[in-house]
Amino acid sequence: TFTGGSSGQALRLLLDQESIYKERAYVCNFLMKHGYDLRKTRTVAFWGHNKTDDYYYSPLKNEIVISPFRLFKEEELEGICRDIEKFGAEFIAGYPSAIYTFARLLNKAGRKMRFKEAVFYAENFSEDERVYIEKTFKCESCSYYGHTERAVFAELEKGQWVFQDSYGFTELVSTENQGESRIVCTGFLNKKMPLIR
Repeated sequence: TFTGGSSGQALRLLLDQESIYKERAYVCNFLMKHGYDLRKTRTVAFWGHNKTDDYYYSPLKNEIVISPFRLFKEEELEGICRDIEKFGAEFIAGYPSAIYTFARLLNKAGRKMRFKEAVFYAENFSEDERVYIEKTFKCESCSYYGHTERAVFAELEKGQWVFQDSYGFTELVSTENQGESRIVCTGFLNKKMPLIR
């Protein structure tokens, strides 16, 4: 697989197949705390790495993945809404910026959609964005933190990040900037290319 490139360059990473399913178990365990039903819930996700398509189905997650780039073509809005409604998505997930853009497009068009939960990952988000998304979709939101390297997993609980020690060992190392830390971790899931500190 490849990392997202947020550090300046996408890196190639070897994953053992088992680590993919183990990570999904952590995500599902987190989502179940927010009303997610592992066997029934359908999700729409806005995030990258969409292969060559603007839309595809992920059987592992029981979700449709819609390319965020479609959101920059306002004429696509109704087609996106039809895809979501036809699939019967109950959760909306992905990049907070993409979910926020989708919410703004819906409000501009006077189009309504409701979800049971908005799930943010892969990006930071502001309090204003969170409130706007929750108001638009008449739902609550939650967030988790992880990365492609399968070395750290954290859940946002009451404004604090809680790291899952069985996923990986995570250290917060202070930097020269006041109140800022670096996340240093050792992963337990990926045996093909384990990352240590």
